Amino acid sequence: MKLIKTFTLLLAASAINVANAEITASNNTLVFSTNTGLSQQVSIKNRHSADATIVAGDFTITNQMGNAATTYTVDTSDCVGILPKTNSCSVIIDYLPSASFDSQLILFSDPLSSDVLPIYLSNYYKEASAEQASRRLSPVIENVVMLDDLGNPLANNQLFDHASEDQDYTVTWTVLTYEPLVAQAYLFDCDIASKDCAAKTAAAYGKIDNTPTITGVTLTPAEVAAAGYEDYSFNGQSAIHQTFTSTITIQPDDFNDVTPHSLALRFYHVTTTDSKRQFSTGVSTSLSGNLNFVGQGDTGYFDTVGRALVLTGNNGL
Repeated sequence: MKLIKTFTLLLAASAINVANAEITASNNTLVFSTNTGLSQQVSIKNRHSADATIVAGDFTITNQMGNAATTYTVDTSDCVGILPKTNSCSVIIDYLPSASFDSQLILFSDPLSSDVLPIYLSNYYKEASAEQASRRLSPVIENVVMLDDLGNPLANNQLFDHASEDQDYTVTWTVLTYEPLVAQAYLFDCDIASKDCAAKTAAAYGKIDNTPTITGVTLTPAEVAAAGYEDYSFNGQSAIHQTFTSTITIQPDDFNDVTPHSLALRFYHVTTTDSKRQFSTGVSTSLSGNLNFVGQGDTGYFDTVGRALVLTGNNGL
């Protein structure tokens, strides 16, 4: 069974000459039919005033990215020989990757003109309608709850360290999204940051702890209704609500000062599909404008772009 769904033809120029012929494509996305055993083709048309002679050597193929060349086949036999003016022939391409998410970049190189035709092969590039809808709504956090080490919801934005043991604070957040996500929460201490606090996830920006990468749990319709979350849809595709729960750890004497520390809580996500492809290390998740995080209202937002929440770190002695 073939895994390939599509490949995309990336033209380096509007007209690529191969032995006095042009490689043309009417559509830059060619869809493979799953389970039918059908390949795809690139059309080569002779647009010159005389017949063209094409030999196999005109199709030097270089593997630029992806697995070994055995994952794809290219058949140029239809084009070898005399190609009369205004006539066309076809290069047949098949793609058989072993992984569920895979891609390949190959180059057709013409030794006569030095022109190159990059061809990108992929078995996940074709977007479903749900993926198209996801571009209309970036993931948005619609609720954040923190619990202290006793399991009680925070009544204010105060966190405390301890002189001799770690303090674990549980954080749960809910995200409105079209695609399933994996996510992390990061806690930053702006009093120790040597760079713009919470701007990035490195220690220099004040990072003191983060959750592991968590796979979201999709809420059922009954859970969505009980929580009072609003539904969202585009072109018949409904968004989902996912929750993430983990702990942020405050180490002993993290806030060993008389003056409280200014903290920022920030969230990052990546779609589960992109996580498998290793396309992204994480994107800062937007916050909805009505979170009222631990009763702070508008003052609970760390910055004006709605990417982080305000907390305060105190010496718990």
